[in-house]
Amino acid sequence: MNSSLPGDSVGFCFSRTAWKMMSGPIRRHAAWSVIPMAALALLSFYRTPGSMAWSLAFACVAVLLLYCTYVVAGLIALVYGAQPEVRRKIVHICVGATIVGVALVSASTAAVVSACTGIAVWQVLSRRFKGPSLLRSLLLDRPGQSRGHGELLMPLGLGCSFLVAGGATASWLYASLVLILADAAAAIVGTYWARHRYRIAGGASVKSLEGSAAFVAAAWFAGLVFLLAESDIGFWMAMAWTLLLACMLAACEAVCLRGWDNFVLPLVAVFAASLPGRTASLACLLIVVLVFALASSWPVPAGEVRDR
Repeated sequence: MNSSLPGDSVGFCFSRTAWKMMSGPIRRHAAWSVIPMAALALLSFYRTPGSMAWSLAFACVAVLLLYCTYVVAGLIALVYGAQPEVRRKIVHICVGATIVGVALVSASTAAVVSACTGIAVWQVLSRRFKGPSLLRSLLLDRPGQSRGHGELLMPLGLGCSFLVAGGATASWLYASLVLILADAAAAIVGTYWARHRYRIAGGASVKSLEGSAAFVAAAWFAGLVFLLAESDIGFWMAMAWTLLLACMLAACEAVCLRGWDNFVLPLVAVFAASLPGRTASLACLLIVVLVFALASSWPVPAGEVRDR
């Protein structure tokens, strides 16, 4: 057992000291989460599509449930000594899953826009008020690094891409999965198993080949799940197209600094997924070549702080 402060160790190690400090807030927020869960169940049962009041109520309750989940998941990660980047990605996954859930259950543009706006407002307030700011510093901020805007840009990126895609289409679900799962996979693999690191020219953030490979694998899987069903090209050509699309998105993620990948990735994914296979393949290949032609500082000196 490890009784040191959470986040100090390299791996996940349960901390009795942290549990004694945080068990109360964890239980309290877990109990509070029952209220928005029950409200969501009632709203889903008494569903009134097209009603603005229903859409706003559904979005507000979903954001309230997100807050409870956000606190519980983040504090549990602290108790188990998760690295700051892993704690950030837990919040990242919770936010993305909430927005996708609102889109699928409500089938309402107003509900999705309201949820994205509510989450973005919470992220702004969390920087300005003492209580939320303390929670943010425990769960989101990385010691020794300047604050990015990723947690604010994520709901905006998902909301804008939802509007561009025209609803919860297959291409938007694909873009959402890439942002939620592929980005998180890259961060976790890069945090714990990175060995080969690189930096894009002019950028301060450091990436890893292992993290980028994890991103490509997760994005490729998402493409196979959601895009093959809609493709009218052959199976192997579709496999190659989704792989090339995953590589392009990994390249975009590599060059987006200070959290801007959370806004750019879903828009690029929605646009690229809607193009014909041949056009998309040429565009993807061109972007991949251009992006990695800009790579410099290879390899990064050992021991330097990295993003992932």
